[in-house]
Amino acid sequence: MTLLYFANCITLTLMPTTVVYNATKLLENKEHTLTRLAALSYVLCALFKMVLMATLLPDRDPSAFDLTQELASSAAEVLDLACMYGLMATSRKEGDIQVLSVGLGWNFADVFLRLGSAMFVGARGPAFDPRYLCMAVRANVHMADRLAAAALVWVHTRRKASHRALLIAKALLMSRFAMLVTLGYVRATSGQVSELGAAAAAAVCIGLLSKQLFAVVQPTAG
Repeated sequence: MTLLYFANCITLTLMPTTVVYNATKLLENKEHTLTRLAALSYVLCALFKMVLMATLLPDRDPSAFDLTQELASSAAEVLDLACMYGLMATSRKEGDIQVLSVGLGWNFADVFLRLGSAMFVGARGPAFDPRYLCMAVRANVHMADRLAAAALVWVHTRRKASHRALLIAKALLMSRFAMLVTLGYVRATSGQVSELGAAAAAAVCIGLLSKQLFAVVQPTAG
């Protein structure tokens, strides 16, 4: 039963990302370089943010809401967006290839860096623990969020994108920062399950809007 539970958690974590990879141009065109660069960039960003947050911010109670801590964590996401921008601004691949490569590379690295050891150690325990199922579902919510963020950043790299499209992209990116702070409050006051539901709803809304904006900008942007 322990092995089955562990396998279920790993499958739920990785299967949706694998399906997206296999169902898109990435597998057909064997586009791996940008995905690997995105994964490496995520690791470097994560390490830098870890050192920065540990140096500048005091220890916190994870069960309590601290507005300063949440604002700082949200602001640190700017580094992720800047790295995404640098990767896509220097790439000559098609727009959808760039978005998928960067978004999925970011998510793969996040899964293995943050969830790999926790899943391997915790999900193999003798007793069922819903935390690991929540972690698996959260990984897929993060995948949708990373793909949406990559699409919005891609819009900013297009020289011929309209002023209106850029304003919408900026507004959606800013809404992501507000979402992160709000989710921190929900987690502290209502628990992780409620926070996961709110995160999923927000990721779907922002993802659909980002997809529509990408579909409008891609045919006209240079």
